Amino acid sequence: MAIVPLTTAYLDAFVEFRQQSARETGEISRMGHRRARRHIEHIQAVPHLEAYVVAHGDQVIGQLFLNYRQRYELLRVQLISVLARYQRRGIGRSLLEHAFQRGQQAGVAALDVITHRDNEEALSLYRRQGFQPERSYQDGRVRLLRWRHHPPEERTPGRRGERWRRFP
Repeated sequence: MAIVPLTTAYLDAFVEFRQQSARETGEISRMGHRRARRHIEHIQAVPHLEAYVVAHGDQVIGQLFLNYRQRYELLRVQLISVLARYQRRGIGRSLLEHAFQRGQQAGVAALDVITHRDNEEALSLYRRQGFQPERSYQDGRVRLLRWRHHPPEERTPGRRGERWRRFP
């Protein structure tokens, strides 16, 4: 298994992954090949977005989408998921560690993720990886942060006015 950037080379496997993932959660996947290609090309064109997949042979079994928020010196984990039959094997932990390494390379102060407070498995994973609850929302979501160097009260203010830049 390897964590690799999502490119059109993984198009077929990515579409299959999204369809399997939707079936596991009882959702309907509207991600066909054309839409998936546009999605991948969009991520590659936007400087503050990155996407990775976990490749296992010719199959995609996990995904990680990151959004670099330079204004706040923050890297947001937009989406992380692993197929049900591959869960509890350390893949989610590896994806979070990969996100943390990307954040270190980009020089961000923190990594954040938003999940639903009823999602106990996800909350447990995030807490084991050093994330701390930071905020609760009225709609049931919870924001968790993992600080890189120092707690919020010691942080220096963000660099405002800078343009988005590509990850290093």
